[in-house]
Amino acid sequence: MSLTARLRGAAFVLLLVTTALVGSTLLLPPAILLPLGFKKLYAKYASFIAWWWFSCAAAAIEVMGNVKYEIAGDVPDDEKVLVICNHHCRLDWLYLWPLVMRHGRCASLHVTLKDSLRSAPFFGWAMQAFGFAFVSRKDREGDLDVIQSSLAGRTPLWALLFPEGTDLSESNVAKSQKHGATLKPPIKWSQVLVPRAAGFAGAVEAMGSPVIYDLTIAYDNDGRPDEPSMLSGKFPRRVIVRVDRITKPPRDVKKWLFERWALKEERLAAGLTGEPSASSNALVHVLCGAFIAALACYALCVDWRVRRAFYATSALWVGVGKVGGLDVFLLSGS
Repeated sequence: MSLTARLRGAAFVLLLVTTALVGSTLLLPPAILLPLGFKKLYAKYASFIAWWWFSCAAAAIEVMGNVKYEIAGDVPDDEKVLVICNHHCRLDWLYLWPLVMRHGRCASLHVTLKDSLRSAPFFGWAMQAFGFAFVSRKDREGDLDVIQSSLAGRTPLWALLFPEGTDLSESNVAKSQKHGATLKPPIKWSQVLVPRAAGFAGAVEAMGSPVIYDLTIAYDNDGRPDEPSMLSGKFPRRVIVRVDRITKPPRDVKKWLFERWALKEERLAAGLTGEPSASSNALVHVLCGAFIAALACYALCVDWRVRRAFYATSALWVGVGKVGGLDVFLLSGS
């Protein structure tokens, strides 16, 4: 890998980390007390910070990572959308942000994440503040309650859900095929995993018959994208996304989901194609995010009051995590 590529990867990760640091420790904490009596005001403020950060991160993928996008299908501007997608790699959610940005929905993006990510410094703290759903995958009923609580009553909303529950690693493919062999009829997929219908069904119920965007994602890349390759500056050359818009929620959720995943298997095996799509204002978002991050980092270096605020808010997030997390309070309806 060339030095230029490594520097590009390091710069990309540095931008993500510094903007997440600024958002979680300096921009979001002043509003943490608002949910006590001003939940609507808090939601608007948190949505603005989410728009700023997700737009910056999405734009950086295209500008700094030099990733080209190809998109097939039409995505109208629906306000309440349940987005489902195959889970090719651990970074699928990251590479889907540019699609969300193209349609101006970064402020209304909602992602279901692993519970272990809740306590991740900066990133996990911000996701708590955005009211994202964290699921343990060990308590099915509890996870369904969390998903439904996090989605109920939110408009506009783009809720991203991966029904497979995990990514397409070799071990996960083997487990999925073993499980598929027990089904009737037997299933042996290699491009996707057998989906789990419970979380999807709960999301449909909580959102009240939303429009469904069924996404199929593929990468022009040597191997599956992952964190080490991204840090070393190795980004996918192309990200191809197929979008199918479904306006009528299915009656038999499990059967419908299996039919959609069988179609994904066919499309991915044949090779996914789409039309080139470029973002018109990506550079502006990157420069804006970089400027704010640089300004905040400079203030951290030269002003003891900013450093004290950083230490205090970091300690606050750790303390909030000890009692369950800010997301638990936001979803409790208190």
